[in-house]
Amino acid sequence: MRKVIALLFSLCIFFSCSKVEFNYNILETKEKKIIKVKNFSSHLISIILEKNEDEQQILHMIKQILSSYPDKSKKLKSPKEIKYSNPYLLFFQIRDFYYDDLKNLALKYGLIENEWLNFSDRYFQNEGKKFFRVEELDSFILEKKLSKAEISELYKFTVNFLLSETLFVSIQELFERPYRYFNLNELETFFSRVVIIPEAKELTEFLVKKYGKDKIIKFARMNYSKESWKKTFGEPVNEIEEEFAKSIERYRFSSFFYGKEGEKLKNLLSIYNKNTKNTLFKKQ
Repeated sequence: MRKVIALLFSLCIFFSCSKVEFNYNILETKEKKIIKVKNFSSHLISIILEKNEDEQQILHMIKQILSSYPDKSKKLKSPKEIKYSNPYLLFFQIRDFYYDDLKNLALKYGLIENEWLNFSDRYFQNEGKKFFRVEELDSFILEKKLSKAEISELYKFTVNFLLSETLFVSIQELFERPYRYFNLNELETFFSRVVIIPEAKELTEFLVKKYGKDKIIKFARMNYSKESWKKTFGEPVNEIEEEFAKSIERYRFSSFFYGKEGEKLKNLLSIYNKNTKNTLFKKQ
């Protein structure tokens, strides 16, 4: 272990929604800075920063992320080390760690993406403007000054596009081969941003509305099988997939999506999906 040169400060903070204490230590070595997060039960997370990063700003982000987490007393199997890159990935990695008991990655990633969209809207509005995290797509969205309602339809519109272009990855495929499609290191790739994350987000939102969040989380803790799905939800997974697809295809989008601007957005999605069929073929 490298010798710590300076302990900058240590502080404790109590959240009004919980009696559990989080302790944040910021350490500095010759090459990097480290923010260590603990609760009363264990050392939870170490966030590794470059020397030139603003540790105070990132510490503030971490506090905001953890303040909205419901179970602050959770004891984790082992400490998590995160190399800081940007607020989105920081949020996703922390949430992924706290949802470490969810085995269904499609549902886990869908839950986290939904949480991020709500969270960034409240706390990190500049980050929320990076909707797809694809520069050309996000520039187009910003330029058109979409309303909040229109922005909320962007992933649904994307999934509708995937269905119409036969680029949609089936629910059963996502459930049965999760490690082919869900990887924290690939979250900001084109394939993830314009195919996998929109599908996971919209699917999870659909299932939560249909069955309730508690039931979806309980199911996500299980090893997936068609039998476990039917036992839990009472309907075959292929019937639910058909119902989900129809709900997307029949959805009445805001007028923006039916005009020339909607066609421009489709063209952009086509550009960023030009390699999707090849990607899907490689993942078979």
